[in-house]
Amino acid sequence: MTKPTNKVDVTLGDYRALAEFRYELRRYLALSDHAARSVGLHPGQYRLLLMLKGLPDGIEPTIGNLA
Repeated sequence: MTKPTNKVDVTLGDYRALAEFRYELRRYLALSDHAARSVGLHPGQYRLLLMLKGLPDGIEPTIGNLA
């Protein structure tokens, strides 16, 4: 019995879009880390505060929900 494959053809444009997304994400993370440190926060503390503030109504701030 053979396994079904879900082969997806990835184009050069797809790779370029993924590379651009990764670049912009890393840029955002570096800028937000710098901003956090500039006000005396560890970047992890800033990310936790951001997650807590951004939780939808009715969602409890548990470790599982924040992980």
